[in-house]
Amino acid sequence: MRPPFVPVARPPVRKVLSIAIGYDKHESAGLKLPGTHKDPKILRELLKKHFHYKDQDFTILMDDGRHECPTRANIVRSFFREFTVSSTNISYDRGDSRLIITVSGHGDQIPNLNGAEKDGYDEGRKLTSLFNFLESPHHPTVIFPVDINYTGPGDFDNYIMDDEIHDILVDHVPRGAHFVMIFDCCHSGTMADLPFSEEEDAWQSPADRRLAQSVRFHGSHAGGRPTRIVPESWSACRDAELAQCNGQGGLFMRSCSPIAEAHDHATHEELLHAITQEMARIIAKSYRKRHALIPEEMIRPQNPEYDCDIPIEQIRDTPVQL
Repeated sequence: MRPPFVPVARPPVRKVLSIAIGYDKHESAGLKLPGTHKDPKILRELLKKHFHYKDQDFTILMDDGRHECPTRANIVRSFFREFTVSSTNISYDRGDSRLIITVSGHGDQIPNLNGAEKDGYDEGRKLTSLFNFLESPHHPTVIFPVDINYTGPGDFDNYIMDDEIHDILVDHVPRGAHFVMIFDCCHSGTMADLPFSEEEDAWQSPADRRLAQSVRFHGSHAGGRPTRIVPESWSACRDAELAQCNGQGGLFMRSCSPIAEAHDHATHEELLHAITQEMARIIAKSYRKRHALIPEEMIRPQNPEYDCDIPIEQIRDTPVQL
């Protein structure tokens, strides 16, 4: 008698695509970004040390001469190659697989000429009127690949649209996998073009924020809480803001890593609050180091944003999956 068939349990799939662009060899010297090449290392160390990722789980695009170059064509190709259903040929039905993409580089904004963007701008059109752009309160974002055609503020082409990010990744990533996008770029709030956007101060009233100072992270006990498998994005700043970096890496990535490391079962709301507070602390310290008497209202803010494709109230109290 033949023994009953017992299917072999497949290990969970973990794939990370890190894109870091420093523009060191770009003809426009003003594009150079110190420290973006540090971001993939920061993420890699975090995920390997605390979330059981392995070296083979990582793919890096970086303009350092040692990795695949993050040109527009290579970035788009990597989106298809690493994350879409047709290219992976892997089943994610178990719900314990993880897909992560991070982008560190320049972001910018352009007008919405086709009426498709909820904020009045489209991340895929060339900016033709800098005056009209500056007059508008709405500022969506595009990504600059290493081969961006850039001649000055408002005059650039060969970028990557938010529509492309959404159409390739959000619409075609395998369902059943936890999919997280991280954008450490200027104006990156709605980079993934997800329908539900929230910032930390929209989740909490002033009284709630004061109470949150004493909130404890749930630690390992959070593992029993329900999770939601939805595409989600974490952005370094809101659409109207600039993202800061230095030679040690992007401010968002440097702030996110120790917070996620110490509180690996934090809820979305808890993590957003903690990262927001840590970024504010670092910015204030940096400003006061250079300008001891600078008033607090003169400090340029940078507020991270969390977006997903279901109503925020359905996910804010669930643990973040990495």
